[in-house]
Amino acid sequence: MGGRLGGVAIVALVTVGLSGCGSSREAALEEECLAQVAAKAGVEVSDLIVDDRIKNPAGSLDWRGTYPGGEWACAGAMDSDELLSVVVLPDL
Repeated sequence: MGGRLGGVAIVALVTVGLSGCGSSREAALEEECLAQVAAKAGVEVSDLIVDDRIKNPAGSLDWRGTYPGGEWACAGAMDSDELLSVVVLPDL
């Protein structure tokens, strides 16, 4: 049984190591996205709901969601520290 747990630990470490590559950059871009959306929409970051997080194999990162009064979307790139676009669409 100890061998099975050891194997699980190794797989977990490898998975964490691989998922950690770029994840802090992605998290920072998402935080920046949410901050900009909140400012443009005139709401608190805590009012934003993230409905979709899309990581395209070609290198793009997209976030989409809602806020009280509309929808929002952001786009970024895995190899960039800046967002490419921030869109806030108020309900009509």
